[in-house]
Amino acid sequence: MATVYCKATGHNQHSFYISTGRREYYLFTQEYRYGVHRYYAGGVDLRSAMDMSKGRHDKGILRTMNKLPKYISYIEKEYETAILDKTIKSQQTVKYA
Repeated sequence: MATVYCKATGHNQHSFYISTGRREYYLFTQEYRYGVHRYYAGGVDLRSAMDMSKGRHDKGILRTMNKLPKYISYIEKEYETAILDKTIKSQQTVKYA
């Protein structure tokens, strides 16, 4: 299972990464928010990282959750890998001619 986490990068920013167990990918950098850092710094499994009900009504966390699918989809296309459940399922589907 993939894990999303962030690292403080200085200058009031933190960078987000996703680790798939085999490889680590950079996602994006955004303005530092204490609540967002607390939620993601220790690493959060992918489902929880995008689960809006776990956003604690924190606008910074909710905005970050909204960004994740878009950036992860880009990583999947760029590196030809499957990270999101919908991508994994679509690759496992047998298509008959």
